[in-house]
Amino acid sequence: MGRVVPGLTASRLRSFRFRGLNDPDVYFDENIRRMVDNYRNVFSHTAASMARFGQIDEARDLLNDFMEAVPFETIPGDERSYLFMSEAFRAVNDLDTAVALMKEAEPLVLHRLEMASRGSGSDRDMQLAARFIELIRLSYLDASDFQAAADFSQRIGALIGDTSYGQTAEEFEAMYRDAFGGAPDSVSGE
Repeated sequence: MGRVVPGLTASRLRSFRFRGLNDPDVYFDENIRRMVDNYRNVFSHTAASMARFGQIDEARDLLNDFMEAVPFETIPGDERSYLFMSEAFRAVNDLDTAVALMKEAEPLVLHRLEMASRGSGSDRDMQLAARFIELIRLSYLDASDFQAAADFSQRIGALIGDTSYGQTAEEFEAMYRDAFGGAPDSVSGE
């Protein structure tokens, strides 16, 4: 995604003027939608990198300003955009927004899984769906939202016709505690 230079990259990104991208009455064609997803990927990568450099507040401000100028409600994203933005919000310790974005990505991921499991998609589609599923579940677990993880697993089980796939919130919590030894908050750094 490119190198992020502390102090420079964010200031250059802040000079972008997103006009009308938050207007729900404007039609955005497929080219604009793809361009916006690219912007989302660049901004999320920059914010996550800034967080790693210790510039968490500035990274959070960059993300919030961008989300206000280019909301998902006006121009929905693809799975990657939701995941990248969620990861960036996780990097700045905004787990509520990260989980909310994952919940918005769920229908896209479930659709990809459905198409792949019906034979309408490729092996790559199935691999991507599996990867996205894992990332969503990990996001929920990292935020200690075990009920969201359980609900998502139940939807997956219903979709693939395997009710044994679903796990309860209590099972997810026990699995998480076993894997990371202790309370979930000790892992997320809270």
